[in-house]
Amino acid sequence: MSVEEDFIILANEWKATRSPSSRTDELIDHPAYQKIIQMGKQGQDVVRCIMQEFESGRIDHWFPALRDITGAQPIQEKNRGNLTKMAEDWLNWYTDNAI
Repeated sequence: MSVEEDFIILANEWKATRSPSSRTDELIDHPAYQKIIQMGKQGQDVVRCIMQEFESGRIDHWFPALRDITGAQPIQEKNRGNLTKMAEDWLNWYTDNAI
């Protein structure tokens, strides 16, 4: 299976089985979310997969995963709490850094 296919399976599992809670710690502690982070830390291109999610308008709480994988924190203070703006900050960072 490709990285994209693995990512889609895990992302769909995360979205389908997580609680509707908005607590970030509950969202990121999910086993599928943690597997995605591990894939990224092992050099698999999940950051690109997440950026594709953002570009397609499927914005979700990927920000802790991105921070864990890349070590970057490009979200501007004024954009915190606005998922669309936060995703735009990450998309800009991704374009500038072309990882």
